[in-house]
Amino acid sequence: MSNFPRRWARPLAVAIPWLLLVSTAAGTTVEVESVGGIMQQPTSHYYLASYGVNADVATDDQRIIGRGSYLERPEFRNAGYADKDSGWFGFVGTKITKQSNRGLYAFLGFGRMAGYVKTTPAVAAAEVPPEKVSYTVNGVTAALEYAAKLGPFSVALSHQTFIGYVNSEQLQAYVAWPFNFYTASLGVSW
Repeated sequence: MSNFPRRWARPLAVAIPWLLLVSTAAGTTVEVESVGGIMQQPTSHYYLASYGVNADVATDDQRIIGRGSYLERPEFRNAGYADKDSGWFGFVGTKITKQSNRGLYAFLGFGRMAGYVKTTPAVAAAEVPPEKVSYTVNGVTAALEYAAKLGPFSVALSHQTFIGYVNSEQLQAYVAWPFNFYTASLGVSW
């Protein structure tokens, strides 16, 4: 995760002690998950690999779950250009089903996708000025997840949709900013 260490060093320095403190409180569970899957933006029809991490704090009965999530995809290079996307999300969720060792979860929250498109050296060598265009889009996000637990370990499949707030530039270009993530995760809780 090339953007992860630099951008998240300070938030993690605050979050890790907080998670450890919360995990010692009676009636709470903390879970950390490694996530991998596919990112798809319907306006481009591309399916690209994505990876990231989830951190959950939940009541023991999982009626209330807070989740922080980071997802990114590797830089994609084609036809003299390179592009990359990454996203940060905050959710509140709940467990919908009653089984203790497996179930369906629903999450709703807010997030931010950011990324860039830049020319590669091959294009720059062809007398095209090097250029990098970045974007940041804020918006709402929702996720459904089916997870199974075996002791402190979990495995889950999920679908997340992020819909960015559209501004006048996107309206003029007839572009929307939805992103879909289809992921599997492995987690450990304490």
